[in-house]
Amino acid sequence: MRLLLRFVFPAALWGVSLIAVGAPPPAGTWKLSSERVIEGNAPSFPEGLVMRLDGSSRLAEFDGLVPSSVIGHDRMRSVVSPDGRTLTQDTTGVEAESGKPYHYVLVWKKQ
Repeated sequence: MRLLLRFVFPAALWGVSLIAVGAPPPAGTWKLSSERVIEGNAPSFPEGLVMRLDGSSRLAEFDGLVPSSVIGHDRMRSVVSPDGRTLTQDTTGVEAESGKPYHYVLVWKKQ
């Protein structure tokens, strides 16, 4: 299952919500397993961050703050593994200050 994710609300105000474009997001609770920077100066996410998706409203709730620089700027392509236990988000964005692109991958494990 593939879908694009776009952050829409400031992290500090809403505890971070995101909205998906396309198919509904995979419902469940997901824990950040790894983050890998492919290119540039990508933002860093807190280790062990937990994301909850209900699968119908296209909103997510996080147990911590995500970098505010990704809100409304990063493009995410998400893929769920065939066994449904791993969610991989391939993400690209542009640094606001330098205008240089970055690329990173987040891997989430279903809880």
